[in-house]
Amino acid sequence: MEAEDFAVVQVAEALAKGGVKTVPDIVTGGTDGTGGGLVNVLLGNPIYQEHFKRAASLIASQPPTTS
Repeated sequence: MEAEDFAVVQVAEALAKGGVKTVPDIVTGGTDGTGGGLVNVLLGNPIYQEHFKRAASLIASQPPTTS
């Protein structure tokens, strides 16, 4: 592995350890020919938020596990 490649790996590891988000929650492309990227984001964001709320609610309602 060359020095540049090693540096990229080290930066990626540091970002991951620090909890830095590098990938978006919603990705739009408009590949259907409509060019509706912004519309897709506006429609996708409430769906994502609702999904996140439901998932958090399910996790919170689970009894704690004991090892």
